[in-house]
Amino acid sequence: MGVKKVSVPTSIPLDDSYFLAEYRDAMTEAQIKLADEQFTAVQKAKSLRSPAKALSIVLEHDSLITNLSRIYSIRKALIQCVLMRELCTEGADDTVADGLVI
Repeated sequence: MGVKKVSVPTSIPLDDSYFLAEYRDAMTEAQIKLADEQFTAVQKAKSLRSPAKALSIVLEHDSLITNLSRIYSIRKALIQCVLMRELCTEGADDTVADGLVI
């Protein structure tokens, strides 16, 4: 009963590529609009950084994110989305809450 052996692929080629700087302005505008639509007033008020700054951090680490995406066969967009959301919604209260975790 059950699975006796699981075959894990060691390499899945991904077509994720490095971010092209020529799209930076359009990307920033789109992301700021999305953040404004999706985040609540409380999330916006408690955030340590603006969506533009969060996006800037994500794009500054583009080559690292792209390489990690390829190494671990995880879509680059998945890594970027989580990072962007965390950077946009991180607040001073997160440090306190993290300190309470045992």
